[in-house]
Amino acid sequence: MLEIYNESIRDLLAPGRPNSFDMTTSKQYTIKHDSHGNTTVSDLTIIDVFSIADVTNLLEKASHSR
Repeated sequence: MLEIYNESIRDLLAPGRPNSFDMTTSKQYTIKHDSHGNTTVSDLTIIDVFSIADVTNLLEKASHSR
């Protein structure tokens, strides 16, 4: 899950992510578009989910990171 803020990408699920936005420590991400119209962003945190509860917990975590 990501947020774009002031033209910068923030990984809202990154471990140990501070709650405040700090440009000096923000990671650089690469945005790629393929010929099928799909867009990917490099180096985002990937977490497998297996239930609705998992999704709800991740949404709460991302919300707190904003």
